[in-house]
Amino acid sequence: MLGINDKLKDLKSRGGSIKTGIVGVGQMGSSMVAQIVNLDGMEVAAVANRNVNNAAKILKDIGIEASKMVLVESGIKVSNANMDSGIIKIVGQDRSIIRQKISDAVSEGKIIVTDDIGELTGIEEIDVVVDATGDPEAGAQISFSAINNRKHMVTFNVEADTTIGPLLKKMADNAGIVYTVAAGDEPAATKELYDMADAMGLEVIAAGKGKNNPLERCADPTTLADYAAQKGSSARMMTSFVDGTKSMFEMACLSNSTGLVPDVRGMHGPKVNVKELTRVYSLKKDGGILSKKGVVEFAIGNIAPGVFLVYTSHLKIIRDELKYLLFGDGPNYLLYRPYHVE
Repeated sequence: MLGINDKLKDLKSRGGSIKTGIVGVGQMGSSMVAQIVNLDGMEVAAVANRNVNNAAKILKDIGIEASKMVLVESGIKVSNANMDSGIIKIVGQDRSIIRQKISDAVSEGKIIVTDDIGELTGIEEIDVVVDATGDPEAGAQISFSAINNRKHMVTFNVEADTTIGPLLKKMADNAGIVYTVAAGDEPAATKELYDMADAMGLEVIAAGKGKNNPLERCADPTTLADYAAQKGSSARMMTSFVDGTKSMFEMACLSNSTGLVPDVRGMHGPKVNVKELTRVYSLKKDGGILSKKGVVEFAIGNIAPGVFLVYTSHLKIIRDELKYLLFGDGPNYLLYRPYHVE
């Protein structure tokens, strides 16, 4: 990510921009739209959502004027209820005419709003597609369509990536484009720590994330309805956070990209604070909980919303240097980032 700000500013100065299509305007997607519209060198060219009325309302709440939106209806009938009269609508059967109207709208800096994934990924001007749905089946369809249309693909959908990410990566490589998990979320944030440690020849003992909800493996949407409402989340999504499912997906994603593996099925997930990480994530013979090195994990405690990596070195000169730099007395040391941004 070094220098990305200067590169974007340079792109803008040359009259260019990265045109983005975002699928799903829930919490992550809407935040991304709000951020991109204020960035140099990037713009939101289109959004796709199951309910275009909701998508249009969200865009308006973000501050995008109705006159900047262009609604493209699919074969599914879209209700006009509560639709702002200022929003432009493209309808009709002639695909070539519709495509030209879409192209003209994008060139004029307008945002296409549609309920059709294929409509979004087929927009010629779009450079990159972002999957912000969190649904494995939808994620597969989005990535498949984007890659077939030779669009770079960025996904927040760790559920889909864990399921078929390696296949999508091969497809993208063959097409000469990028398929990647989004930077900032826990898997990518932890991967950055791993890459740094691995590049320096350090031995990785454990890498993972802090879990910011209590672990209740038997939680369900019924028992979490009130808690989810307090947090402004759906009960179904909150259940995936609380019962550990989301953490399992995220660490499976990290495992696929690094080769690190769980120490036990479901991982240990101990309650631990930052200062205890190097002690707890050590081998059993050294007083820790691990039966082997090189594992993915999650921890419950003040680590959240951060990510961590516990490492060591067999070289005395390196251990002495780490002690000098106040990383501790060893033999295990910590890389810790106290936040993630998704």
